[in-house]
Amino acid sequence: MDSIFLDPNSIQSMDVKKDKPGGEIFITTKTQPWDYYSLDDLLMTTPEFSQIVDKSIIPIFIINGKVINKKSDTKIDKTYYAKVSLGRLSNVSGLSGKSKKIVIVNIELTNNDPRLDIRIRGDSIPKHDN
Repeated sequence: MDSIFLDPNSIQSMDVKKDKPGGEIFITTKTQPWDYYSLDDLLMTTPEFSQIVDKSIIPIFIINGKVINKKSDTKIDKTYYAKVSLGRLSNVSGLSGKSKKIVIVNIELTNNDPRLDIRIRGDSIPKHDN
């Protein structure tokens, strides 16, 4: 479950089985089968990530503040909106070599469409279609 990002609003029911060592959790989602992105699928739709074309770049993925250790195992509920930002270490003084090739890929998942917010002096104001 460390690399599964399931929107709680997508859950229809949960069942816990305690008859095996460690137990098992069964989650039934409202849509069958569960509709999710792999981390690679999500990144392919992200213009910010497409800026990284150098194969020597070392990406570190962080989703909602959690470092992702196995990118290939990550699944993200398609009902989430994702805001992706990049932090490059290439301009940090004191770093050299491979350290300068590290890029922090920060992904924030939310239920609210970030394109519908207007920010004025840091305040969030919902945009209304009139």
